[in-house]
Amino acid sequence: MGKKLIITEKPSVARDFARVLRVSGNNNGYIENDTYVISWCFGHLVEMSYPEAYDERYKTWRLEDLPFLPKEYKYGVIQSS
Repeated sequence: MGKKLIITEKPSVARDFARVLRVSGNNNGYIENDTYVISWCFGHLVEMSYPEAYDERYKTWRLEDLPFLPKEYKYGVIQSS
């Protein structure tokens, strides 16, 4: 069986995962043992889509449209600024 990859939001969260899973072996950009490879990003990579991505009428909220509970949630890659 292969290793399991865990990608976290930031290095401190990766270190927390590593501590709980008893993974040591700090490398450049990841922490690894025989079972896990734990790496990180700097910030969020995806975000939930705004309501108007589901239907243009949700661009302005109306009480009649609430609660807004889509069957499937939409996500998008965060564009760098």
